[in-house]
Amino acid sequence: YSESLGRKRGEWNEFSFPLPFPPQPGLQNPLFNLTPCGLYDLFTSLNFLYHFFCISILLINSVFFFIVSRYI
Repeated sequence: YSESLGRKRGEWNEFSFPLPFPPQPGLQNPLFNLTPCGLYDLFTSLNFLYHFFCISILLINSVFFFIVSRYI
């Protein structure tokens, strides 16, 4: 696991939920590098993308409704 992943994990800490279960050591897969650290990075990046997606949809909706209300 590289240094950039650790840096991203620190940046995305505010966006990530606590994991419902601790990463299991038995899930290690050399194909996808799903070590416990890799699983944790995967979950945090998914949480970050999910929050970013929701926030962007909310912003787009507010801007859209503002423009529509101006022209009605």
